[in-house]
Amino acid sequence: MGDLIDASPDAYLVTRALRELDGRLPEDFPHMDINVVGGFALQVLKVRTDVNQATDLDYIGKPLPASVMRVVDEVGLQFGLDPKWFNNDVLLAGYTSVADIEGATGPLTFIPNAVPGLRHFTVAVADAKSILRMKLVAIDTQLVTYLDDEFRSDFTRGKDLPDISLLAAYLGMTEQRVAQLVAEMGAAGILLAPVETCAFALAAVRGLGEPEALQAARRAMPQIR
Repeated sequence: MGDLIDASPDAYLVTRALRELDGRLPEDFPHMDINVVGGFALQVLKVRTDVNQATDLDYIGKPLPASVMRVVDEVGLQFGLDPKWFNNDVLLAGYTSVADIEGATGPLTFIPNAVPGLRHFTVAVADAKSILRMKLVAIDTQLVTYLDDEFRSDFTRGKDLPDISLLAAYLGMTEQRVAQLVAEMGAAGILLAPVETCAFALAAVRGLGEPEALQAARRAMPQIR
């Protein structure tokens, strides 16, 4: 198990990398407001508590210029992160505004000034419920293809199982409340396969692994959708 964070947010590996990147950028680099989701947001919220865990900094905003991405790659190498650890490939679509992504996820809430003291970035992070909504959308999108293709396509969202369990505990959500959230998102047209997604999410809350969660989703799949 990694170190639990009782210190400042700067104890996190990715925060240290972000500060290094900020310090390397030229003074005339335009200031950027970035809305961060995913693993780094989970670390800032202390949902994930391993300070040495490497994760991407996924943000909603405009892409960085190529010259800056070269510095991103250098910093990633220095800190043992993936080369494109700082990216705007949110939900694989490169959304550049929160309004755009809310069309796919429903309303999101961001906590401002989550990493103070930066010269070139103002960082806001999605709150825990917003991250949970985004993970449910990502799982739902993959389940539709995976289940309809009779398990012949790749499934890559098993990595979300522990995060869903952590998020539900962090939010104090019972299985019933998780199921209610999935149902609400389904009724709003945000989820395409709410029944299967609910089964998968509840398996996550129960601490089950990917094979069991996928089987639960398969069993829940209606005969006609």
